[in-house]
Amino acid sequence: MFYKGELQPLDNEFKYDGGNIYYVRSRLGYNTAQDYCVNGFAFRSYLEKNNYYNVLSSGPEIMQNIEWLLGINGMISDYCNNSKYYCMEYLIPLSEVIFDINNPPKTDCEKTVEFLKQVILRLYDEWIESSFICDENLILRLSDDAHIKSEWFVEIEEL
Repeated sequence: MFYKGELQPLDNEFKYDGGNIYYVRSRLGYNTAQDYCVNGFAFRSYLEKNNYYNVLSSGPEIMQNIEWLLGINGMISDYCNNSKYYCMEYLIPLSEVIFDINNPPKTDCEKTVEFLKQVILRLYDEWIESSFICDENLILRLSDDAHIKSEWFVEIEEL
């Protein structure tokens, strides 16, 4: 991996103290167990007020981990100053989606019921003007080997 033209080696797992070398290596494709997970929020409304959104808007998780691992102070600032943040909306069949919750539903029927439950709870929270609505946003993901199909794309919005 290169940063500002300088090689940042990730092959010596004993070089880094306190850093998650295995996570970074797997996200960048170094390991046999590779992690290319794509995840996102189920609901667009109130997204900017979500605590996890605030963490992500200060730089992608992988970039935060690389900066911490390699001790490159200012890497996230450089990234944010030279980047734009987008919300990309996709309409993905529930059969392709994994719910990022404890005991996630497996069948399409179970996924439909859980999704509808989340929608009803969210509508209720909005109706009673609950403060929980901002952080109660179901996180969905695809399997590590899945590919997002172009026909699932709905729109993109700069935030």
